[in-house]
Amino acid sequence: MKSIQKIKWRYLTVLLLGILIGVYFAMAWQDSKVQAKVVNLHSRGLDYQVVTKASDVLGMLTEQGLTVESARVSPDFEEGIVNGMKIDYLSPIEIYVTDEQDRFTVLSSAKNVGEVLLEKGIEIFPLDEIVPSKETLTYSRMEVKVIRIEEGEIVENEQIQYETMLQGDPEELYGSEKIVQQGVVGSEDVTYKVRYKNGEEIYRKKISSVTVVPEKPEIIRVGRKIVVESYEKGRASWYSYQQCMCAAHPFFPKGSYLRVTAENSGKSVIVRVNDWGPNQSVHPDRLIDLDAEAFKLLAPLGAGAIAVQVEKLKTE
Repeated sequence: MKSIQKIKWRYLTVLLLGILIGVYFAMAWQDSKVQAKVVNLHSRGLDYQVVTKASDVLGMLTEQGLTVESARVSPDFEEGIVNGMKIDYLSPIEIYVTDEQDRFTVLSSAKNVGEVLLEKGIEIFPLDEIVPSKETLTYSRMEVKVIRIEEGEIVENEQIQYETMLQGDPEELYGSEKIVQQGVVGSEDVTYKVRYKNGEEIYRKKISSVTVVPEKPEIIRVGRKIVVESYEKGRASWYSYQQCMCAAHPFFPKGSYLRVTAENSGKSVIVRVNDWGPNQSVHPDRLIDLDAEAFKLLAPLGAGAIAVQVEKLKTE
């Protein structure tokens, strides 16, 4: 009878011990479940859900292996962890900034480009351009360019070129020239609106001008009196040379003035000899080679060669 009672007590003892152990593990599991919290971690435009057992923000960041030195965190490191809370975290990153011609590296925890510039004391003026824009979120090793734009007014003294005026004189021989008034170069102060990009001019617009020294035209009196010294008839060909009212002749000296008249139309031009030709041993009927510009006033270039009368004009 005693042995049966001993066995019963043993069973009761084991059962009680099992209940106590079960209660302990249940409480420990429940305690562990209560301690684990889910927080929302926001960093540089990205959102993460993090499960943590840490009691404060600093512990959670350390638990996740995140850099806390020089980091920007909201709420503060000492803030207690609450299930579902939102934590903003920005760690310091390298950002390359170019200001005009200077390029340097900054270490910043700023959220966007504008904050980086403000944090580093880089002054931005109203016309300056920031690439990328101030609102752009920062990321590691991003390139930021500060383009300095300046506008202002400048005054420059500039020359005013004089005009050349020709006055015909019917009493003087054709080709003669006489300067009756020397030209004078004038000057003016010109005001420009100018824009500079990183110190280099990219745009200017004239606003106003003030004459300092007035220009004075040059007046040349040119002879218009026609006196024919000699004439001959033959054929005129053309060549593309200087695009001028000039011609080549086999024996009249360079500088001579010749009046050439087309026999079929009566049209005429006055040209100045500036070359030798044509070769009459090859083309015995050709009397003169006209520059294409002069020939076109007598006949189409497609005519090739036309019958003309050539008159040598007296110049002295």
